[in-house]
Amino acid sequence: MRLLKLTIYALLLSSLLNALPNYPKATKKRFIFKNNGKEFYDDYHWMKNKENPEVLKFINAENNFTAKTLESLTSLQDSIYQESLSHIQENDLSYPVKRGDYYYYFESVKGLQYYIYYRKFKSLDAKPEELFNPNEESKKYKFYEVGFYKISPDQNKLAFTVDTKGNERYTLYIKDLNTGKIEEKAKAVDDFVWLNDNKSFYYVTVNDQFRSDKLYLYKDGNSKQIFSENNDKFVIWIFKTSDKKYIILGDSGKLTSKCYYLNINHPEEEFTLFQKQKDKVDYVIDHHENNFFIKTNENAPDYKLLKVVDLKNHKYETIFPSQKNVILNDFSLFKDFFVFSIRENGMQKIRIMNLKTKEKYFIPIKEKLYSISQGSNYDYDTQNFRFSYETYLNPEKICLINMKTKKIKLLKKDKVNNYNPKNYVEKCIYAPTKDGVKIPIKLVYKKGIKLDGKNPLLLYAYGSYGDCEDPYFSSSRLALMDRGFIWADASIRGGGEMGKYWHDQGKMLNRKNTFNDFINCAEFLIHEKYTNANLLFAEGGSAGGMVMGAIANMRPDLFKGILAEVPFVDVLNTMLDESLPLTAGEYDEWGNPKIKKYFDYIKSYSPYDNVKKQKYPNILITTSFNDTRVGYWEPLKWTAKLQENNLGKSKILLQMDMNAGHAGASGRYSFYKDIAFEYAFIIHLSKK
Repeated sequence: MRLLKLTIYALLLSSLLNALPNYPKATKKRFIFKNNGKEFYDDYHWMKNKENPEVLKFINAENNFTAKTLESLTSLQDSIYQESLSHIQENDLSYPVKRGDYYYYFESVKGLQYYIYYRKFKSLDAKPEELFNPNEESKKYKFYEVGFYKISPDQNKLAFTVDTKGNERYTLYIKDLNTGKIEEKAKAVDDFVWLNDNKSFYYVTVNDQFRSDKLYLYKDGNSKQIFSENNDKFVIWIFKTSDKKYIILGDSGKLTSKCYYLNINHPEEEFTLFQKQKDKVDYVIDHHENNFFIKTNENAPDYKLLKVVDLKNHKYETIFPSQKNVILNDFSLFKDFFVFSIRENGMQKIRIMNLKTKEKYFIPIKEKLYSISQGSNYDYDTQNFRFSYETYLNPEKICLINMKTKKIKLLKKDKVNNYNPKNYVEKCIYAPTKDGVKIPIKLVYKKGIKLDGKNPLLLYAYGSYGDCEDPYFSSSRLALMDRGFIWADASIRGGGEMGKYWHDQGKMLNRKNTFNDFINCAEFLIHEKYTNANLLFAEGGSAGGMVMGAIANMRPDLFKGILAEVPFVDVLNTMLDESLPLTAGEYDEWGNPKIKKYFDYIKSYSPYDNVKKQKYPNILITTSFNDTRVGYWEPLKWTAKLQENNLGKSKILLQMDMNAGHAGASGRYSFYKDIAFEYAFIIHLSKK
């Protein structure tokens, strides 16, 4: 009898294996490492060697397998791509920004991947002057990305940076706008500030670990190092104060920061430390008239703004107090007005304070679900403030408010072709969790669909670093909704939508809350008959890709398919390797696994380490070979391990862009093609 059972089991197993996809074969090479007195192993550690021909061979095999597997979806991909283009203005102009005597703007031209930058002198009717056109130069490279773009104070020079490999190592160029001559000035540049002589400037560079750690002064044709931050947990950055009187050098980690200041008219002097570094105190400063102002979280978890009355004797005047359920995200100082970007009960708002009348008011927005942000505001002595806002159903509107009269003028509204917002619905619901927290889920879908549990639904989340996911319009999303999909965005813990508490509840030893929240949201959407497990899809990228990896291990039965974009899934191994970019700085987010309690906790959820023999949902993994934030080997190793352990007939597919970085392919048309590739995958699965 026992022999008969074994024979039947063998036949069943053989039948199952014959039905599984014929994935590329990944070689196993056991690598043993020790931590906290124990030995651990990784069979795919060898994939971390970028120069190993075997690695490239395996990547090519996976790419070819994916291409062959999804070959039948080519027509669908093209349809989605063409639909996306049909909604956008391929020929378009940005609304000009006035700086001194010039109006600056950029143009998108049909068929061209990149913007062309222009300006006009004194009048919008003047002849345009082309400043920078990257479209011809970009043809020399497989990847091309413009970083920053900064005009000198006298507006005769242009500083810009370019990345041609996707590895976020930007090269700095200076263009003389009178002669057209372009000169390369520095490599690996991350930040930049012009000085008032219009020839000199400060710039910040990144090191081999892609950490912004050095400040240089370029003067009289030479660069001189001014500052270096040796703490692996800290990065530096630089900017001018609102009144243009000082240069501020910021130096910050995840939890702690400090600032230095320097009179902009005396760049030869040394930077002065503003306030000594305090553990877990984060602050930034600005200057207005004769006073410094400091935004700080000291005794104010969600920040407050103080006027520095007497720095030496620590005397301050509270301008924006710490408030319950209110987060002070940012502030801007104008001569007669202060502007505060806040988040109240999860929603973004902009509040204006008139310094002469002391009146305070919010910029009114009629919609319930929206995002609002400060625009390009260069003038210090002005009554006009530019801002923009958008919703899931309406594209970005650029507006100008007179801060004195409160009158709002619409400057530009992005036009969407072949689209009527009245045909769609947007709303917010709340999913309860087992520990009593309610998770906001924002939904958008086509009007008229029945909520009978038979709708395909794509659930997106990020949930990391205290970052917030706010409503935004997407022309590509229409391809999903027009095919009956509901699109959902879950504000899970680990993000910052509800303030510091929300972030803290999803980091370090609370990280599993993030994954459980996503699962709770999925279950709630099924319970409320928005969808069912055979039509539910999940999406997340980078640290949100960690969420995708975790939920695939924890509840594979809940999802028909998963889109995992540049996923951070090999958490334990990465956090043990301090030679990698960003690792040391991430200890305050995930914990240092060299400490046993963090090692054990990370190991208990790290997606790569918790892959097991089970039926996984369909998973499309997209990543890039030159990614400096999430090493290409993480999704590559994860793919191999998933394919090895998946007991079902679902497809585990990897698409690796060999020329791009963390943000994917450059160029607007490439962007739409990448989305079409992913959407075709889940649309096809929703029909099966």
